[in-house]
Amino acid sequence: MGGDQFMTAAVLRRHGGPDALELREDWPVPGVGPGQVLVRVSAAALNNTDIWTREDSVIRRPH
Repeated sequence: MGGDQFMTAAVLRRHGGPDALELREDWPVPGVGPGQVLVRVSAAALNNTDIWTREDSVIRRPH
């Protein structure tokens, strides 16, 4: 990615409220192996499943 060493990342290290989501601008850019590509993301969003995972409240329904 043009020699970039770090990227911005939304990091979830624990369950909890909005404070559990940490915005980091010093996250290492992942390495790329054979047969892999690295994609630059310019916008992203969170959906309900992301929020429920952060809150540890994902509802598991029987099949």
